[in-house]
Amino acid sequence: METLRIELEPLGVRVMNVHTGAIDTIVMTKQAGTFKLPEDSMYAPVEGKIRERADGGETVPRTTPDDYAEVS
Repeated sequence: METLRIELEPLGVRVMNVHTGAIDTIVMTKQAGTFKLPEDSMYAPVEGKIRERADGGETVPRTTPDDYAEVS
């Protein structure tokens, strides 16, 4: 968001990011097992971590969609 803010500021666009927490949906886990970086990627040293995150393996507790809707 910071990069986007810097790039758009000269155009008079203001950028704001609101992070409300992790929601337990299939958005991330739906891609499980399909993530693969190109062989020459500069991110190859951390591909395992990226794959873990893409597969929904982050350590952040997730809120159910119903609970999120209730408090939002």
